[in-house]
Amino acid sequence: MKLKIKSLSLQNKPGKELELNEKIFGLDPRVDIIARVVRWQLAKRRLGNHSVKTRSEVKMTTAKMYKQKGTGKARHGSGSVSQFRGGGMAHGPVVHSHSHRLNKKVRKLGLKSALSDKFKLGKLLIIDSLKCDGKTSSLKKNFDKLGVENALVISGEKN
Repeated sequence: MKLKIKSLSLQNKPGKELELNEKIFGLDPRVDIIARVVRWQLAKRRLGNHSVKTRSEVKMTTAKMYKQKGTGKARHGSGSVSQFRGGGMAHGPVVHSHSHRLNKKVRKLGLKSALSDKFKLGKLLIIDSLKCDGKTSSLKKNFDKLGVENALVISGEKN
């Protein structure tokens, strides 16, 4: 079975018919793989730069607050502990990366599954050329004629 799709121009006029690669656009979409790839991409974007000072990072004296006995108060050492005002926080958030690894084969399969899903749902548009006057407003008008609300534009030559 050959997969074919008609290309369009920016003015919504039909173009030539193209043949799509079955290895990319003919797969059964794997929702679990797409979810893994999306989770991987979102995890890479997370900053993870929240932080608090711990007891060792607070600028405070390490001397004993007052003498051990005879004051009628509880015994205390340094004032940098978490129960005092201005002290460090115990087990607070630290700076770390949320990114994790994902195999290249899984990444490629996720992209192929997403493209196959778009093709099967009829949401894949191939435009002959994106030649316009360079204005975003005119490109938006052309996309409105095509009925496109959001788009991923991939530019390249077919080898």
